Amino acid sequence: MNNMPIVHCRSGRLEWARTLRTVALVAGLGVWLGGCAATQYNARLPEPQPVATNRVPLLKVMEQMDERRKAVDTVSSSLNVVLRDEVKGKDYHLNGAYLGDNNGNLRLRLKYEETTIMDLAFRGDTVELMLPRKGRYYRGSREDVQTASGNELALLAQVGNAHDLFFPRAWSPKAIERRVKLEGNQEVVSVIERPGILVKKCTRRFWISPTQPVADKIEVFNANGQALGVIRYGDYRFPEPLAGDDASGPKQVAHPGTVTLVSEDGNRSLQMDISALHLNQPIPPQRFEITVPDGQKVLELKEGLSGEKGLFD
Repeated sequence: MNNMPIVHCRSGRLEWARTLRTVALVAGLGVWLGGCAATQYNARLPEPQPVATNRVPLLKVMEQMDERRKAVDTVSSSLNVVLRDEVKGKDYHLNGAYLGDNNGNLRLRLKYEETTIMDLAFRGDTVELMLPRKGRYYRGSREDVQTASGNELALLAQVGNAHDLFFPRAWSPKAIERRVKLEGNQEVVSVIERPGILVKKCTRRFWISPTQPVADKIEVFNANGQALGVIRYGDYRFPEPLAGDDASGPKQVAHPGTVTLVSEDGNRSLQMDISALHLNQPIPPQRFEITVPDGQKVLELKEGLSGEKGLFD
């Protein structure tokens, strides 16, 4: 773990910019899925075992978070997904699959029954997005997504990689310090970066569980201090080695059973319930590539991000 100290900070208002529609694909999916019956769910993970509430001190919590992250190179998971629109009061139930590695490559595919609704891939600097029901295929750069404002991919571009999505740590490659304060009964750790010589910005706020050595929630901001949204974690699993387990086999790592991405305004969310999780299994590079159908027009992702409507509207 980075040895930067944790210091206490004074209360202050973070700079909040305009709201991003983080998971605005709900609106588009509502058109596609209107009147559909409930989809078949994947089997749920077994119920988690009770965990003692005598939590270790905060420094130890962050050491454990670092250790989990370092123990994971790849993640492959099957998902039950709920897209929720709080304004319309509608939920859309899908199934999905996620692949990710410690280099930031990821693939997220969402289906309604056997029909693919969305296929998203971040591979190196390239971003590909396929919306088969809309007949659209977009290609662009990771920078296009990270620097755009008001689009639904910004949060995934910041925290969609396997480490940040499933095994976050209260630090970043560009961080210069951490600050901690108590809000209610929870310790809140702010990760501070310096985007300019005289400027400091908070890019993450970690809400640490008072009873378990994990983060309950992470607030995410871009380098300019604009709020991108929130990740909520729940249903944590703390695997214990079983008698007779092969010590050379895959290491079991504590992980959340549910990960939910929430728009900054709280109106939309994407809840991912993990039905199966496989760690450190090799993922061939081609698994992060989307096959483009013959004759499919390739649209510029940057132009799609700059439009008045979201890509999924």
